[in-house]
Amino acid sequence: MRQPSDLAIAADRNLAYSHSIQRASSTDKNGKPIGLTVRLTCVCRKINGRWLIEHEHVSGPIDLDTDMPDLASKP
Repeated sequence: MRQPSDLAIAADRNLAYSHSIQRASSTDKNGKPIGLTVRLTCVCRKINGRWLIEHEHVSGPIDLDTDMPDLASKP
């Protein structure tokens, strides 16, 4: 995974929220390398002195002309 872009983080004493756009590499079912662009949102809560992930959501961009996923788009 490459460095995230558009990273934003907000936190207080016990709750934190972040979102970013990330590029990842994978392979398709035929072994062909592919690049993916996804949005990642994460909510963490501090419990007993430890930060724990409470909620995580990953989504991909959509081509609005075709209403199909566009995971190869660039941030």
